[in-house]
Amino acid sequence: MYFGRKVVWKDYTGKTIEDQVTQMNWIAFLEQVVEKHFSGYTWYDANGVWMGEREETFVLEIIHEKASEHASAIAAIAGEYRKLFNQDSVAITVTELTFVQA
Repeated sequence: MYFGRKVVWKDYTGKTIEDQVTQMNWIAFLEQVVEKHFSGYTWYDANGVWMGEREETFVLEIIHEKASEHASAIAAIAGEYRKLFNQDSVAITVTELTFVQA
């Protein structure tokens, strides 16, 4: 999952304000939202381009054997981030993995 950090909104005067989701905001989001659904995950900082503009991003990886069984939880996480941080979208990728065991 890819979570953009750029936040844009208008203040009470109509002035456009640009800010960023901080590391502290992100950790709180992980603890309060993601951990309600998943007990294990990996996240890291990344940089990318969205709609022609460079943007810092948080990448969240959640690995489960049957991704389809967790689709509603993943959608809930994406929806909550969009709502909390005024985002247009959250990108979600689903990849089938093969586990090698000794």
